[in-house]
Amino acid sequence: MESSSSHLLAALALLAACLSPAHSQYLTQDDIPSDPADKATVVGRWFVAPHDGFQGLKTINPFLTDEDLRYTKRGDDCDDRKKSEVCAELPSWFSGLGLSQPTAADGIRFIGITDGGPANGCKEPDGTPDEVSHKDFVVPAFAPVVSEFRINLEAGALLLDNHCFLKGADGAPLTGLPNTDRDDVPFSGGDCEDQLDRSIDGIDPEDVQKIPGTDLCLGGDEYSPSMFIFNCNFGSEDCGTVLTRYIPEGLELPGAAYEVRPILPGAFLNRRKGRGFESAAISPDGKAAILLLQSAMGSDEDDSPFALSHTMHAVKLNISDPADARVLGHFLYIGENVENWFDSDEPKDTKLSSATWVSEFAGTDNDVLVVMERRKDQVTPL
Repeated sequence: MESSSSHLLAALALLAACLSPAHSQYLTQDDIPSDPADKATVVGRWFVAPHDGFQGLKTINPFLTDEDLRYTKRGDDCDDRKKSEVCAELPSWFSGLGLSQPTAADGIRFIGITDGGPANGCKEPDGTPDEVSHKDFVVPAFAPVVSEFRINLEAGALLLDNHCFLKGADGAPLTGLPNTDRDDVPFSGGDCEDQLDRSIDGIDPEDVQKIPGTDLCLGGDEYSPSMFIFNCNFGSEDCGTVLTRYIPEGLELPGAAYEVRPILPGAFLNRRKGRGFESAAISPDGKAAILLLQSAMGSDEDDSPFALSHTMHAVKLNISDPADARVLGHFLYIGENVENWFDSDEPKDTKLSSATWVSEFAGTDNDVLVVMERRKDQVTPL
């Protein structure tokens, strides 16, 4: 008997196969409300429908073996899995989401990127220093994946059109494992049983934006933190190839499988562990980018002078030549007053989750972003 997750995948794939582009109504700009709204409004909800023959992680990472997936659940076992357990048939798609082709007549293209792969926290042994944390990587060989989607209005589904995984200049897949001891100690085995080697070129993507007028995308990364430029031409065998990674001054990643340039302000090395560049925005002309840290910098321990900070840091870069980006400025973003949140009065719980460049809609040449702040059970677009 097939599992319900297998039935769901089969049904979604069949739905996608039956809805050919010639007979499908895809979301276009004409379907987007253009009148001003007093507050943020949900305009639609869609599920992801994979293409025919989709097999989950094995499709988006075709190099994965059964041994690589030994700690995941499959088939019937997916139905009663625990929250911390991973079903290999149901990938998580959207660590970041942006627009790829917003004006396409045959449907707006959205571009999404996964994070560094399924992982769980685990209890550190007694005596472990407070600044050291362990993380269990369920599929250590997983390579982050960038994907392209269109919304089919008739099906009420987000249809998967294309995908490719991140790789180095040599074509080998990149993992999502940490680079240095500034991040979690990587383990595997289900409960941090087997310690793993770090990966000097591992990337944990948090956001993705297409660079207008190019076949390139810009990604925001958790580790370091960093910005990386990669090929996102889904029709090319080079799709997913990371060309350049920009890291803070004072950090080194020797031997990485791509060019590394330490040009970002060194202050970003003080970002909180696991709180990297969650948000990235690109100007409509593709010449500038702004990346924002997810949280305030410095320790959030109660005795830290930074514990009550709700000031996030941002960096602006000239990306006219994505292979030779230049820092234009280092800025501060003041988060929403904690008194306006209903769930917690602790500034450390505020996170920035997304940013979009909207100067053209604001009628100004100044840099204007819409930024989404969130806390548990609440979000606020600002």
